[in-house]
Amino acid sequence: MWETRHGEVMIEESIWERRDRRVLRAISMGGDPSELLPADLKADLGASLQLLAEDGLIRGPMATSVMVRGAVPTGPLRVTAKGLRLLGEWPIDTSVNHLLAALNRTIAGEGDEPRKRALVGFQQALVDVATTLGAKTLAEVVARTTGA
Repeated sequence: MWETRHGEVMIEESIWERRDRRVLRAISMGGDPSELLPADLKADLGASLQLLAEDGLIRGPMATSVMVRGAVPTGPLRVTAKGLRLLGEWPIDTSVNHLLAALNRTIAGEGDEPRKRALVGFQQALVDVATTLGAKTLAEVVARTTGA
């Protein structure tokens, strides 16, 4: 935070918003992250790549260099599922897991057989929808990553 000459308090944009999110987004789109960074942050690209890799948000061949602070890609980089979830491009699996666990408990405790069969049918339909959505999402991510 800093104060302007007019006495207003300003909050500095976080390095995540200013640099790392842009780098992650560029990698997810198959682009060159250095093209999306302002000139004053291009020198920090290696540090951003190293941080994103250490946090499990990207994968790919990288090397460290004494010429560049951080990592230098030596091949194609890709965004992991964790990184895609952070960007809002991949479903957050915990909510589906909680729903399926609650449904399993309900099915296990259900004494009425017709209702139990209906719940099992609903559970299977839910799994089918989640599987289809996951497959479509994966196909989209692969298409974006490979340019196909």
